[in-house]
Amino acid sequence: MQFSDKDSSRLASFQSPQNLKALLTVQATLPGVPFIYYGNEIGMTDNPTLNKPLKYRTPMQWNSKGTGFSKHTPWLSRNPNYMTVNVEVKKKMLFNYSFMFTHILDWHLQHHYVVCTSCLFILNQQTERAIGDKYTTLKVYKNLQELREKESMQWGKMSVFRDGDLLMFTRKAEGFPGYLVAINFGTKRVTESFHGATGIPKEVKVVFHTHKDDSTAISLSDNSYILDPSHAVILEYE
Repeated sequence: MQFSDKDSSRLASFQSPQNLKALLTVQATLPGVPFIYYGNEIGMTDNPTLNKPLKYRTPMQWNSKGTGFSKHTPWLSRNPNYMTVNVEVKKKMLFNYSFMFTHILDWHLQHHYVVCTSCLFILNQQTERAIGDKYTTLKVYKNLQELREKESMQWGKMSVFRDGDLLMFTRKAEGFPGYLVAINFGTKRVTESFHGATGIPKEVKVVFHTHKDDSTAISLSDNSYILDPSHAVILEYE
């Protein structure tokens, strides 16, 4: 499965940012081989300063200095958002709020922009909201690649279910734990009894969530699962 390539718009450009993690979940858990166009795992976007198709082909954004791709000048200009959308920031966003805010402020000062108190307050709020979600697309991508190593994810049988905007499918290989993937593509929170909707066993364990740490064991006979918009969860069952 492939969402984008060198001749088409990047995933984060033709889809809303809120859906990025959900779509990466679909791509990683469906049968077959996922083709990841470089940069999709960190949310790279099309370069608005270039024309098609070059706008899709800008260098991988490794760090806030715009380097890391090569010691030489890249053949295409960097995307203007390389300062905040890069591998270095995505990794450090997991732990350090001040890192991103400080680097953005330094960039403004280096380029001689006027920095006022009210602007800093707004920037501070926006940055805090962005980093408040420690589950970056890069972290989600890495967690999904680990799950893909499971036997049921590699060759397990697939069954698909749907309840409105909630997409559900199971992957189960004989003799190995099975997995239920549930993705809310709607704009409202949903509450679902996965046992009743898909027939999976009542006793399950959460092994993946797009937006939080969650490894709880759940009895589906007693509880329905609540899934927020654009969120995805994967449950493991025997």
